[in-house]
Amino acid sequence: MMRSGGVSEFVSPFGMKTWLAGLAAILLQAALRFTDDADLAAKLRARDPRVIARLYKRYGRAAYSLILRMVRDRAAAEDLVQETFLCIWNRARSFDRQSGTLGPWILAVARNRAIDHLRSASGRRAAGAVELSQPEPTGLFTQIEGSALSIHRSRRLKAAFERLPPHQRTAIELAYFEGLSHTEMAERIEQPLDTVKTWVRTALKTLRQELDQFNAHNASLCAFNGDGVNCKDMADTFELYALGLAENEERGEIEAHLARGCETCQANLREALAVNALMLASVTQAKPRARLRRRILAGFGIEPMGWGWLGALATACLAALAAWLSIQERHRSDELARARQNLLAVRAERDRLQQIFGFLNQPDTQQVNFGQGQTRLPRGTVFVNPKLGVLLIAGNLPPLASGWTYEMWLIPKGGAPRPAGLFDAAPDGSALHMLPGPLDAASLGAVAVSVEPRNGSPALTATPTIVAML
Repeated sequence: MMRSGGVSEFVSPFGMKTWLAGLAAILLQAALRFTDDADLAAKLRARDPRVIARLYKRYGRAAYSLILRMVRDRAAAEDLVQETFLCIWNRARSFDRQSGTLGPWILAVARNRAIDHLRSASGRRAAGAVELSQPEPTGLFTQIEGSALSIHRSRRLKAAFERLPPHQRTAIELAYFEGLSHTEMAERIEQPLDTVKTWVRTALKTLRQELDQFNAHNASLCAFNGDGVNCKDMADTFELYALGLAENEERGEIEAHLARGCETCQANLREALAVNALMLASVTQAKPRARLRRRILAGFGIEPMGWGWLGALATACLAALAAWLSIQERHRSDELARARQNLLAVRAERDRLQQIFGFLNQPDTQQVNFGQGQTRLPRGTVFVNPKLGVLLIAGNLPPLASGWTYEMWLIPKGGAPRPAGLFDAAPDGSALHMLPGPLDAASLGAVAVSVEPRNGSPALTATPTIVAML
């Protein structure tokens, strides 16, 4: 049995395991709040490799436990912990801190190493995610107050998380420990995208309310460019932004506020970083093998492996390997960034083709051909659907000089042409352009295309190259 205030001599094996797990969590939360990390940060910035031993002793287990929870493979976790400390070493100059803690930053770096591993292993890239080549904003981590990482707040957060409905807990775990975007979550658990977004926002709001972290000052409005976007409107997105999972529009709004020195948003983001650190530190603690410490320290030339001159040679080789890994990490980050951009383009094209196929399969879609039988003039087909809009598929379009583009026009019966979007032709003269949205197909007399200045024109300025009469 277990009593308040101590452990009796009759503690069951299961009870002892639970008590020890709780004690490990308490010790980890205490580690996050060390107040003498300024000395560690200073030695890191001075490139003193001996500080790695102290840094690993303080945060190695936390980083290993988090990564193991995410990748679920001991060997891979050990490799990624080594990468994490190498990354900390390479980026230490950006961590300028007079007092405070390195813990939240190290956990963020460890999480991003694990996510990179998961994505490279599965071929998945997160659409709309912040680039992980430099994802940890050290300037904000240095401003997290120790009280934000208190054991009391950790316990309240863990209790609030355990009280969440199962579907909300699942969504939060996918965000924190697998780095899934809203779209990827919806695909994984086979739920509508809007439903998943609601689950995530509701869960984060519940956790914040439990901590009472957004006080009256943080909830004050901060008008932005007169468009109605304020700090209160963005209160549900700071944790996701700090995780690199905010959507493009939300990320842009937050970064615009931060760029103009919005103190409310800076405070909210610091709180979000603290909450994220507590969530990442809440994983079940796992003890790394002793050889992991020796491996990491030997990589920095700190602790010889005890092999005499062979040990010295091995140490030199490992130091060279560490330098090579540092270079490879930068190359890999660049490659990941390019791969993400390519995947985003492929996904956009896939979504566009799916939209087109759905358009063509509608029974009320009207089809009109133009330029048939012509060898040099543009030819193709216009599809009109009263619910979905207008789709233009054209070929044999002539190349345009710099500063010019093609513009589609909707010409009502007896009315003036209305601009319907700009597009460019492929090198082979083909083009595909769609104007989505409902329209009055019965009043539409023709669809035309003309060559206009690069930024488009509000009215026709040239004879149309294509006219498809409806």
